[in-house]
This record gives sequence, C-alpha cells and structure tokens, in this order.
Amino acid sequence: MDTVGFEERFETQKSGEHMSFLASQMLSAKMMVYNRVQNQTKAIVEEYEDVAIEEALRIHVKTLDWLDRLPTIMLLANAIMSHTQVIVICIYWLVLLVQGTLVAAIIPISFIIFALLQYKRPDMTYWLWVVCYTQMSMFLKFIFQLPIFCVATLGSSHSDVYVYSFQPDPYCLSANAKTSLIRFDQLLGVTKASSNSEVVRLLIGDVICLVAVAIHIIALRRKGVWYVSEHHDDPYCKEK
Repeated sequence: MDTVGFEERFETQKSGEHMSFLASQMLSAKMMVYNRVQNQTKAIVEEYEDVAIEEALRIHVKTLDWLDRLPTIMLLANAIMSHTQVIVICIYWLVLLVQGTLVAAIIPISFIIFALLQYKRPDMTYWLWVVCYTQMSMFLKFIFQLPIFCVATLGSSHSDVYVYSFQPDPYCLSANAKTSLIRFDQLLGVTKASSNSEVVRLLIGDVICLVAVAIHIIALRRKGVWYVSEHHDDPYCKEK
C-alpha cells in the first residue's frame, strides 16, 4: 500500500456529492490521523537522513495499513476530539435552555462576545476562567442547601419581595413553598432544593459542563496548543 494510492482514495471519497455529515466528519478524522503519521515520518527522515529512511517508510506504510482498517468507533472518537470546542459551547447553551437562570447565562454570553471572536481559539486563561466560574456556581448552589440559609419575604409573610436570609428568620420560606411570582433566587439560579433529587437536578448540568471542558482541555494539550496557540506562528497574525 503506497502513500499516493492512499491519498487518491481520500480525494475520491471527498469528491462524492451525497456524503452525510457523519461520514464527512469520520473522513476528516481519518485524514487528520493520516497527516499526523505523515508528519511523524517526515520528522524521522529528517533526523536520521539516509540511515533510517527505509525503516521509516516501512513503519509509515504499516501504519497506513492500520489506519485503513481503523474501526468506525475510533474514527467517530477522532471526529469528536477534533470538535470539542463546538461540543462545549453546545452543552453550555443546552444547560442554559434547560435551567434558564442568570448564573447559567454568563458563560454562553461570554462565548458570543469574546470566545468566538478569538483567532484561532480562546487561550488557556479563558478556559481556566470557565472552569473556575462553573466550580464557583456549583459551590454556591451546594452551600445554599445548608439549613442555615433560606429565602425569606421582606418584612411580612404576605410580601412579594424575597431576599436571602439566615435561620432563624420568622419570614423564611420552606423549601416546598409555592409562590405566585418567580422569585429572584429562582431567576438567579441559587435556590433551595426541596429534595435530594432536586439537588442533583441543580448540579448535574454544571457537572456535565465541567466534564466537557476537561475533555476539551485534554484535546488542546494533545494538540500542543494549550500553552501556546497556533496564531503565535501564523505569519498573517505577525503581519497584523
């Protein structure tokens, strides 16, 4: 199996007019692994010159054979790992749509006004801020479940103004209290849960977001752009 034939098959597959989105993503993942192997082979050839050229080409062809037999699940995993930023953004927006709180809206808004405007992607500082903010929101939601904290009406049991308070406040509402208006604590997102299952419901969205960001950080580290982004070596950016 030669390199030229391998690339020609890729070009033939790319020229298909009715390729599905999933098939195109798997093809991109396959080509990404192929390019990585090709770059590694070139590095070996440049380092050892004529001494190891024959051995490097033998390993390269063997690797291409392995790539051609790569299972679909591995191609799907590579396609996912090459789009982790999009996945993170979609998950944060999905959590916002489900929860509909101000706390959950901060990071999705930051994606629009900052992250998506960065070339080629947000740097390490932004993602560390996302992690810290998500952890802080989880901490506030969890710590507010302690019995000492409560939501109370302001000055009267019939008042429609609600504030955060401490026990023992005679105007503290029970966790199951029903009100005709949306309370500010429910709008903010730091509210009292009436049961253990509701605590899980409050925190599960943040946990999923943290896992997604962790996977994205792993992908950036593997690509080598966690500490230094590609734009540092981009001649277009240097001209600017």
